[in-house]
Amino acid sequence: MTAMKAIVWCEKSQIVARALCEVGVDARSCDILPCEHPEWGIPHIQDNALNHLTGYNLAMLGNDLIELCG
Repeated sequence: MTAMKAIVWCEKSQIVARALCEVGVDARSCDILPCEHPEWGIPHIQDNALNHLTGYNLAMLGNDLIELCG
């Protein structure tokens, strides 16, 4: 069985990506800013989220963008 592959857009904190990794999901965060916790070892894509719309089983928006839209 292949692990679910997930991306959390607009998440420099990596909190959601880390939680997903802890339950066996192949997760990464993506933000135009550098990640806040490189010591956690969670993959982070520092790029525009619009460049990473495909190739994942699950995609989520991080809190930073939700707060901007709310």
